[in-house]
Amino acid sequence: MPPPPPRVRLSAAAVLLLGYGAIAARPGDPGRRERALFALVNGMDQRVELRVAQQWGIPWTLPLVAAIAAARRRPRHAAVALLALGATKGVEVATKKVRPRPRPLYVQPTALRDDAPLEGGSMPSGHAAVGACATMLLAPLVPAPVTAVTGAVTLLSALARVQQGAHEPLDAVAGLMLGSGIGLLGLELCR
Repeated sequence: MPPPPPRVRLSAAAVLLLGYGAIAARPGDPGRRERALFALVNGMDQRVELRVAQQWGIPWTLPLVAAIAAARRRPRHAAVALLALGATKGVEVATKKVRPRPRPLYVQPTALRDDAPLEGGSMPSGHAAVGACATMLLAPLVPAPVTAVTGAVTLLSALARVQQGAHEPLDAVAGLMLGSGIGLLGLELCR
């Protein structure tokens, strides 16, 4: 299947990034529905599959995409993947400083698992953002089934961060939107 036209990708990136901004700017603690969803997901049994999937969202993922791009003789794509890491982490850190949202532990009863952080802001999930950005940038470099798997793993990574008690559900959604938006913009720079 051919990639969508540039106008479609740019429009989708704008919608995702504006949506991210709207979520990140929301005042206050999580509402009743978000707390209920958090309690449901955080109360799930600990699953090794989620712990493994979470690794797709750690910072080495985008350099891995860059290495794949370089191996396929796509130097511009490799450079964009490396720059996307800085952009994604930069927006994540800036958001956490400008709009600090407390970690779930400070808002409601929370089962902390694995490496769930206790300090720092909760909005957005950096794992979700990096995973989504990597999935977008990897898509034109690999067969469609691989893209489908990395997309599913990205969603599981976001779910894992809620299940571990690191993030509220909206933090994970915001991370997915941020990473997808930056990834789509990056694809335009690769053209």
